Amino acid sequence: MSGILNPKMAVSELNNLTTDLIPNRALGQNFLVSQRAISFIVESLQLCPDDLVLEIGPGTGNLTLPLVQKADFLVAVEIDRRFQPILQRKLANFLGPKVRLIWDDILNIDLLNIVLELGGQDKAIKIAANLPYYATTNIILKLLTELPSAKMLVLMVQREAVTRITADSGTKEYGPLAVMVSLYGNVKTIMKLPASAFEPQPPVESTLLKLTAAKASLLKDPISAQSFVSFLLYAFRGRRKQFLGRLRREGYVVKDSHQENELISYLEQSEIRRDFRVEELSPNQLFGLHNYLRQISCFPSD
Repeated sequence: MSGILNPKMAVSELNNLTTDLIPNRALGQNFLVSQRAISFIVESLQLCPDDLVLEIGPGTGNLTLPLVQKADFLVAVEIDRRFQPILQRKLANFLGPKVRLIWDDILNIDLLNIVLELGGQDKAIKIAANLPYYATTNIILKLLTELPSAKMLVLMVQREAVTRITADSGTKEYGPLAVMVSLYGNVKTIMKLPASAFEPQPPVESTLLKLTAAKASLLKDPISAQSFVSFLLYAFRGRRKQFLGRLRREGYVVKDSHQENELISYLEQSEIRRDFRVEELSPNQLFGLHNYLRQISCFPSD
């Protein structure tokens, strides 16, 4: 997330370092110029001295600096190496002891392995990100899958993405993203920003979301979380089809078999109709169905 205190100062800073550092629209680069929003993001993360922070897209590092000053350690993942001289200069006093810069696409990184290397299992993990619209779903699914124990996520998303993140079952926007967010914990809109809060101005408004882990979150184990996401991706590809019939047609269940009878019994006990469609089931029902299908060795996945 690229926090810029003053747009003119930021452009000057970029031009002093390189002549071709123009925001990359293909990467969804729209830099935050609202000081109020930058301060609000830092406050919303409720950082403590022993927190491990993951920042996605540090850009020029103006948000990175206040984050690392309050956290124990910060991992910043940036896909655009043009920002390297800026970040290395701005974070010179913290690189190594308190900051690790990773130059790669967030979707290519083994986040769990990095956190374990840094002793993150003994720290509270908190995440800050300004998400490009084209990758919003994939990035959030990756975060909740690989780091399901994260305590909090503060995410800047385009307004249109909010409906997919908070959708209820039975709606057309309901899918794997809404299911995973619901099972993770609570999601709340904490700020709405107009296009004028960014430079260059995007063609849409943006929303700052805060996701807070539930004390009894079902998403605790990365292995089971990955299995569940794979199941969701498979299931929602046929969201409007009768799921049991689909399992039969695709060879996961043999009609009138002992396995099918067990599954039907489970559906009846769970008060789920035999002709259900996955888009009708609540996140908890989908999680339970996933676990039961694994238990009886009838496990469709993506």
